[in-house]
Amino acid sequence: MSQVKSLKEKVCREVEAYAERARQISLKIHDNPEISYEEKKAAGWLSEELAAEGFEVERKIGGLETAFAGRFINKSARPAVCLMLEYDALPGLGHACGHNLHGVAGLAAAVGLKKLMGQAGLEGSIIALGTPGEELYSGKVPIIQSGFFEKVDAALMVHSYDRNVAFPPCLALDALKFTYKGRPAHAAASPEKGINALKAALLTFNGIDALREHVTTDVRIHGVIDEGGEAPNIVPEKAVARFYVRAARRTYLNQVVERVKDCAKGGALMTGAEVEIISFEHPSDDILDNEALCLAYMENWTSIVGEPIQRTLPEPIFSTDAGNVSHVVPTIHPLVAISDTPLVAHTHEFAAASASERALAGMINGAKALAATALDILTSPDLLARAKEDFKREQAR
Repeated sequence: MSQVKSLKEKVCREVEAYAERARQISLKIHDNPEISYEEKKAAGWLSEELAAEGFEVERKIGGLETAFAGRFINKSARPAVCLMLEYDALPGLGHACGHNLHGVAGLAAAVGLKKLMGQAGLEGSIIALGTPGEELYSGKVPIIQSGFFEKVDAALMVHSYDRNVAFPPCLALDALKFTYKGRPAHAAASPEKGINALKAALLTFNGIDALREHVTTDVRIHGVIDEGGEAPNIVPEKAVARFYVRAARRTYLNQVVERVKDCAKGGALMTGAEVEIISFEHPSDDILDNEALCLAYMENWTSIVGEPIQRTLPEPIFSTDAGNVSHVVPTIHPLVAISDTPLVAHTHEFAAASASERALAGMINGAKALAATALDILTSPDLLARAKEDFKREQAR
């Protein structure tokens, strides 16, 4: 036990030694926000940094232009710990979810671990996996589908928030796009000749608002209209609406999604329009927080960082494609405080906070806790066995 404690102290010193470089990269990503699947600068900076630190870098993981993986193998490929890096920004808001911090926390942990593993002769591999498109396209899903995680024993990452949380619950999500086709006509001279596609979309919104009363309180349904007509004097021939539909569990979400689709069909039926329904993003699943690994992270956070950390939250707060990863490999996705006052994600205030000294310090704290937890996995076959047992139990549940 004392030997592992000594190793953790050493890896934390390595992370601290890398802290200034990590801050520089994080601020550079923050100042150059790129939306999902367009993160060429961020992916380039992170992957080049890994290569400079001696990782073997592979690009276009899962067929995604801005995905990459940096690998360091010492003596044996297993156990394999994957640190997931995020770096995409939000349209119009920049890094209002702190992804400039998530990615670099994983980078710093990976760099510290590599240096320690070489010094201490620890067996196993560290993988820094660049995962683009979390905000809009669930980019981890095609990486899963490519079979990447089949040779991974555990996946770790941290996420920015206004407090520290070990077991954050997350919502499953489906992304629906409704395209309504009507018939144009002069809106004043002969409106009776037209079929109003925009009205079909608006009736769908009204139907969904009526549905809210009859679903469980964890359900979230929110949408936008992308197209609603060309001019006021033309009956809209086409309308397009997109919705995110969320629920705490995938099984219940599937039921709600069918009811939302019925609302769209009803709006079309009432107006005489036609509607096409597609999923415009990969679905995100609810997260299966791995108890053994979350408890290890929680213990490391307490002993290394010393800040208070909550076990969980009273209700899910957002969705993430890390949830999909948690259904194929033991996963943790703890939250790290980047502010000492309450913050609302996806706001200009959160984007500003993501470049603050408090946030950058939180990023390094998260990197240290991640590195220590990865060390636990590399040095304790018993922990990894318990993590796999927890994973099987959560899958069954």
